Amino acid sequence: MSALYHWLPASGSVVAYRGRGRLGAVASAAADAQARADVTAAYQQVFGRAPSRAEAQFAQAVGRLETVYGTTWHGYGAGSFNMGAVQSSLPPCDSTKSFLYTDTHPDGTPYAVCFKRYPDAAAGWADLIVQLYKKRPSVLAAAQRGDLHGVAVAMRETNYYGGHGATKVQQVAGYELAIKNNLKDITKALHEPMPSAGAVASTAGVSAAEFGVALLVGVAAVKLLQKYRP
Repeated sequence: MSALYHWLPASGSVVAYRGRGRLGAVASAAADAQARADVTAAYQQVFGRAPSRAEAQFAQAVGRLETVYGTTWHGYGAGSFNMGAVQSSLPPCDSTKSFLYTDTHPDGTPYAVCFKRYPDAAAGWADLIVQLYKKRPSVLAAAQRGDLHGVAVAMRETNYYGGHGATKVQQVAGYELAIKNNLKDITKALHEPMPSAGAVASTAGVSAAEFGVALLVGVAAVKLLQKYRP
C-alpha cells in the first residue's frame, strides 16, 4: 500500500494514506456532504463545540485521503469504519477491536500491523478527530489558521504519517499536495472556498466593518481597471 514510517509505531499511531490517488477511489459529492455532517458531529462530540469551516475541511480531507471515508479497506478491514488508518498494536490482533492488515514502509518493505476497528462511522470519525486534533494540538492550531502547509508539517512532525520520499521535506510536500487535491474536491462539492492562511492573516485585528469597506474598495478598483483596460 502506501509509504509509512520506518519503524513500527506504538498504539494509537496513524500511518497510512490510501485514499484518492493511491487506489484510484473517488468520493462522490453525496459522500462528501455526508462526511461533512459526520465530521461536524464528531468534532462537537470531542470538543464540545462546532468546528470552524477550516477545522472541518482539514479533518474531512484527511479522512478522504487516508481511506476515502473508510471505503477503501479490503478483506478484514472492510466495514471497520477506520476513517484515518489508525493503528492499534502489533500482532496478534484482538479481532473484536482491530484487524490485521499489511502495509509498507517508505522503502516498499511490507509489514503486518493491527488497525483499529470501530462499531460505527460516528466512532471512527470521533477517533480521527481525537488523533488528528486533540492529541496533536499543533495540527489543530495550523488548521485553525487555514494553513495547509502548516497542517502537513505538523502532521509529519507528530508522526501522523510517514509519507513518500527520502527526506521529511519530500514527505511533507507529497502529503501537502495530496491534502490539497482532496480539499479541492471537497470544496467544489460543497461550494465553499479553500482554507487560506493568507485570508486568515489578512483579517487579523481588523473589524468586520473595516474588512467590508476594504473589500468593497478592492472590488471597485478591479471593475475600474477592467473598464479602462486597453
